[in-house]
Amino acid sequence: MAASAARGFLSQVGDCEPMSEARQAFFFDPPASRRRQTAPPGGEARHSLWRRFADRLVERPDLNRRIVSWQANKRQPGLRWFKYKEGFSADLVYAALRLADGPVLDPFAGAGTSVLIAGGANRQALGIEAMPVGVRVARAIACLAGGLPRGVVEEAGAELLEAVEGTAPAPSFRFPHVRITERAFPAATEDAIARARAFLHGMKDTQVRSVLDFACMSVLEETSYTRKDGQYLRWDHRCGRNLRSGMDKGPIPSFADALRNRLRAILRDAPQLGERYAALTPRIVEGSALRELARLAAEGLAALQRREDEAAGPLALDEDEEAACALFAILQTQWRRVDGLPVGLDYAAVPAAAQLAEIELNPDRFRCLRFMEGVAAEALRKRANPARKPTWRGSG
Repeated sequence: MAASAARGFLSQVGDCEPMSEARQAFFFDPPASRRRQTAPPGGEARHSLWRRFADRLVERPDLNRRIVSWQANKRQPGLRWFKYKEGFSADLVYAALRLADGPVLDPFAGAGTSVLIAGGANRQALGIEAMPVGVRVARAIACLAGGLPRGVVEEAGAELLEAVEGTAPAPSFRFPHVRITERAFPAATEDAIARARAFLHGMKDTQVRSVLDFACMSVLEETSYTRKDGQYLRWDHRCGRNLRSGMDKGPIPSFADALRNRLRAILRDAPQLGERYAALTPRIVEGSALRELARLAAEGLAALQRREDEAAGPLALDEDEEAACALFAILQTQWRRVDGLPVGLDYAAVPAAAQLAEIELNPDRFRCLRFMEGVAAEALRKRANPARKPTWRGSG
């Protein structure tokens, strides 16, 4: 089922250049010298599994522990905001993308590393993830990379911090504890989280809310009495639980201080996200891979995209985005051309068009206009020459 769904996905998003025979041989028919010669340590079950797939196992010394784990993402804008330790690095995705062209399907997308990197390399990408934590990370990065103005996030973040540092009670928005999370936060942090949840509940802009919701979620462990240690959840001795032995986590920041630092990191990285991930926005589906792959095989990618759009509701634009859209509509016939192909808007016409529409230009509106220009120019050039390769930065 998974294989048929993947084939269906690839067939619907366009012709794909198949993996070369040499690369197929390297990965799927390696010479004996590159195959693992001995079974790994373990019991009979592991040895049986190894014998079944031994002819497909290849030793790659260049893929060290740092590359195949999350560690290398500590240097990656966006991906370094949240320690998704179960994920792998952007460097591993870049290495895989060099093997073949075409779209990317990741049925266990985690925090979205693979589909975000693929989208930034101008690949159509679809990620499926069952864990809401990973989906929130991926969608927040995708929103900022897709042109969400930094100034809008900065302003909304300041309002969120003001609400968090206030004193208004929000009993209806207390943290929804389950047994394992009870007494995880200091009392003051519980109140601050409730105020943050109340503020987010009242937001209408779904993209800004997605970014701020992620920012709040990303500091929960830091501001709690807990620490994740591999498979275990460690508890600080101050939590008030009946513990056999408790660790000392040291100073625990307030929710407001931790959130302020995370928002600063997000705003600092925001200008770089468009360059890395914005060529094509990936589709990120929250749900079971088995269920979604079955739907993908039966309904096709277009139906899945419609269902995601309906679930997301109408697209909310802020004032700057609406102004940029209106200006772009006026300028749609004002294109500069080279050898008959559109290369960009005629910016000599922008001031007159803005004055005609009574639109005041500012950096955020101009940035939105430039983003729409890039997407439209690429679509027009592709329509004029379907065989032409994309020219987006990072297209691989």
